[in-house]
Amino acid sequence: MTGSICRSERDFDGLKARWFCQVNLPKNMNVHEKGSTAYKPTTVARKSTMGFDKGKPVFILEDPQGNPWVMQAASLIVDPSETYDSLKDLGEQAEAGARVEVPDQCHRPRPDD
Repeated sequence: MTGSICRSERDFDGLKARWFCQVNLPKNMNVHEKGSTAYKPTTVARKSTMGFDKGKPVFILEDPQGNPWVMQAASLIVDPSETYDSLKDLGEQAEAGARVEVPDQCHRPRPDD
C-alpha cells in the first residue's frame, strides 16, 4: 500500500474530512482478529504532519512493556458504543494502561520524532 493525501474535503456519510494517509500493514497482521494489530509498528507513507493542539486532550495508551503509544485514530469496530467523551476512561479498559495529557503548547511531531 502507498500513502495518499487528498487536499480536497470528502464526505464520509456526513463526516467531512481530508484523506490523510494509508497505513502499510505487515502481511502477518490479521485485522479481523481482535488485538492482533495492537502495539505493532507500521509504516506510513505521507508528506503531511499531524499535531496536538494546546489545551486539547491527547490520549496515550501503554503496551504491556510500558511503552507509550499516542492514539491517532479510533474506530467503532471493537466497541460500537464508544464515544469521544468516553476516551478519557480508556485506562479502566486497557489491559496495560492509558492516560490523558493536555499539552500546554501546540506540538507538530515529524515522522522522525
